[in-house]
Amino acid sequence: MFMTRHTRRFALFLPFLLWIGSDLAAEPAPTNAISTDDWVGGVSVGDELGQGVPRREEASLLFVTPQVDPVYLPLQHNVAEDAIPNEAPLSGPPSRAPGIPGARRPGFFQGAKTTFEYIPAFDDAGMGHNAWFTSVDIGLPPVLLGCPILISPGYGVHTFEGPTTLQTPAVVHDLQLSFATFRPLTEKWFFRGNVIVGLYGDEHSLDDADAAQISGFAMGIYNLSPAWQWAIGAGYVNNADLAVIPVVGFIHDRGWIKYEAMMPRPRIIVPLANESGVKSNVYVSGEFGGGVWAVQRDSGVTEPLQLSRYAALIGYDRESLGGATWRYELGYVFGRELEYEDSGEAVDLDDSLIVRVGLSF
Repeated sequence: MFMTRHTRRFALFLPFLLWIGSDLAAEPAPTNAISTDDWVGGVSVGDELGQGVPRREEASLLFVTPQVDPVYLPLQHNVAEDAIPNEAPLSGPPSRAPGIPGARRPGFFQGAKTTFEYIPAFDDAGMGHNAWFTSVDIGLPPVLLGCPILISPGYGVHTFEGPTTLQTPAVVHDLQLSFATFRPLTEKWFFRGNVIVGLYGDEHSLDDADAAQISGFAMGIYNLSPAWQWAIGAGYVNNADLAVIPVVGFIHDRGWIKYEAMMPRPRIIVPLANESGVKSNVYVSGEFGGGVWAVQRDSGVTEPLQLSRYAALIGYDRESLGGATWRYELGYVFGRELEYEDSGEAVDLDDSLIVRVGLSF
């Protein structure tokens, strides 16, 4: 049946999502406009807050692109790289385009992104992991809910090599649909939310109930000043050990350096010289990632397989005049564990390196 352990847990978390949105929205936003000087670029929980604070008259119509690289699942259904992305613009408001008010470009198509990562296995106790994810962003005007909705269908594929001590599938798939919104509540408070539904599993198990999963997050963003922003909320992730995680912290932009003290994905960003309108940054970040997939065992039984991991990364991104942004990351992956949720079979994986390349436009 469709009501899996994941959907039951999300049903318990859903009232919290609704409470944050309804409680904060109880106080109507002021009619006075916020100065364009109040725009703070690079707000993020990762980069999920990445668009900053727009002018008040445009805020309710603004499409804010959620990023797919993941709070928890950088390449799967993160509240991270879906809850906490890192391809979002790091400074300034998105460019305005004719057509749909507040849109990043004309029409309903608002962008696309693709990410590839490579983790090698250095011995039998390790696991090689290649992953690729791509998605498109479709913006809907604020007709039904009074705020913009960004719909992002996406597809990803993961290949595994090893370990020899635990049965793992060669390939698993991610098929997901993300719904995101951004809403001004008062002159200082903003609401951001995201719900992701998807199927995650190997080719034999995508029609199994355990493949259907839901994740999401809700947070309030307080714009204290152009240099300071605070966020508080929670994310729901498909992790057997930690289903609900806090999304809290602050962003402090000093101009020459930006501190994103956001759990669970902190970053420190240093903007580089702006050459001929081309923006670039270097950064260091921490990451909590992984995924859960429905996998068919040799016995024919389907069981959820959970991958957990941590990473420390150094990265470089470069945004061109045409709007395309390239992102390159190199890091160290540690604390990796594979576990079958039903049987409890688990194995600790050796540490490894990670190389990630992303393109968004």
